[in-house]
Formats: sequence, C-alpha cells, structure tokens
Amino acid sequence: MNEIHTCLKTVSASAPLTCHNLTLFPLVGAAIEPHYVMLGDALHAGVARIEEVSESGSVPELRFLNEGDRPVFMLDGEEVTGAKQNRILNVSILAGTGETLLPVSCVEAGRWRHTSREFRDSDRTLFASGRARKARRVSESMRSYGSKSSNQGEVWDDIDKKSTRMDAHSSTSAAEEIYRKHRASLENFVNGLQVQAGQTGAAFAINGRLIGMDLFDSEYALVKSLPKLVRSYALDAMDRESSDHFDASDAGLDQLISGLLDAVQERHAGVGLGEDIRFSSKQLEGGALVHQGRVVHLCAYRLREESG
Repeated sequence: MNEIHTCLKTVSASAPLTCHNLTLFPLVGAAIEPHYVMLGDALHAGVARIEEVSESGSVPELRFLNEGDRPVFMLDGEEVTGAKQNRILNVSILAGTGETLLPVSCVEAGRWRHTSREFRDSDRTLFASGRARKARRVSESMRSYGSKSSNQGEVWDDIDKKSTRMDAHSSTSAAEEIYRKHRASLENFVNGLQVQAGQTGAAFAINGRLIGMDLFDSEYALVKSLPKLVRSYALDAMDRESSDHFDASDAGLDQLISGLLDAVQERHAGVGLGEDIRFSSKQLEGGALVHQGRVVHLCAYRLREESG
C-alpha cells in the first residue's frame, strides 16, 4: 500500500453541512503536528517573500525565498497578488530554506507592470472548475514534457467566461474582481461552512453532486485553507444555482475515494521538497504532495463535460 492508499484508508466523513446549494463534507484523517508553516503566515512573519524572477519578469515563474528555519507550504491554486500581475500556484509546494522557483499561471491578463516589488498572499484559490482544468493540463505537461506548466490561454478563457456570466469585469481582466464583486455572498458561504472538530479535509458537492476534495496532514493546514477553498467552490455554486431538489447525502464521496484508490499514479519530483504524485482518468483528476512518507496535501476533482 502506498502513501495515498494509506492516507485515504484513514479518512472518514462527518455529517455534511449545507449552505444554499453548496454542501461541505468534513473529512477527518490521521493528523500530525506540522513541520511546516503556511505561506500566509511565513509572509506575514517576514521570513519569506515572493518576487518576479527578474526585473523583466516571466509569466510562468516566480522566485520564492524562505529565510526561516521551517519549510513553507503553498496550496495548489492559491493566488498571490501584486508585482507585475496576479498569479496562482500550479501545484502544491513544500519549499525548504533558500530559493525556490514556483510554477505559476497568470490570473490577470491585462496587466504587466509593477504595483509592488513583492507579492502578497490572498484569501482565495482559483474557482474550483478552473482549478480542476488547470490540474489536468499540469498533469499532461508533467507527463509529456516534465514541466509543471498549465495551458495559460485556457486559464484566461475560464476567467473571461466566468467574469462574463457573473458580471464582474475589470480593466485588467483579473480573477480577483469576480471575488470582489460577490464578496458579501461568498462570505455567507464561509460563515455557513465552518471548520469542525478534528477536521483535516473537505469534500464539496454542488446541487447534490460531488465536485472535489482537499485533504491535509494537519488541522493547522485545513484551518488556514478552508475559507479559501469554500470561496473557490462557492463561486462555482453561485454560477450553477438550481431550483431542483437535491440530496447531499448521496453526492458520490465514496465513489470519488474509490476512484482515487483505483487510479494509476505517476510519480514526479516535487517543487522544493517531496514528490508530486498525479492521478488522471476520464472521471477524475488530481495530485498529491508527498514528503517523508506522508501525504501533506491531496486534491482531487470529479470531471464534468461542460465548462463552468
């Protein structure tokens, strides 16, 4: 049994919480005291910083410097803002001391000028449907070219379509504007889907259909990440509002986990510390960051044919 199988065999789901058409299944797994700090905490403590790789910059890469004595964990799809344009992380990363080059995607197509020298953390990840498609393209890139690149044009197209549907346009085509425009509604979801005791992960269903899950090795990482993830899935839930009745108890969590246990895995070197394990099929997409024999973070998505 490998690390992912071991991790998933320990996971159980608590009673679901529902806010409007978004349901959260709290996941409880084997938790540890983390040996890392989260990106936001490291940036706010002044022991880490993110910059453009040079004065001219490079869209798909950023420079991360960790001056602390503990690794820094960064979440797949997490957005950082400032410098020449806002970006999201293409994979989950555990960065040791010193410099690490981060594979990223742009989520602000209309800006290429400095607004600050360093990046700031944000309170969001890319909306879940875009995050899932980005994950699939990164897996394809790793398999074909050994790189952790997304399809940048597809990321921009997803943001443009979401902005149009949700009437949230900005002069720089920033994904950030969608969250800003719908801030009050998103915070209702965050307040309605709070962390539960012992929770180390979360699975999400929209209109009664299981969409995806994130699982961490510590309660600390879950507590720091859950509001960002709720906003991510809530934005898709708002975009897919339905008056149809749904039964959240039959969302398909067991099938997703079974699919992960059966999926063929591909192992790649991680960015920084650990390994990046990818799993893809017609029904699901995902990846896991593994370090020292443990799954630090796992994300998985049930794929859908239509865009969203």
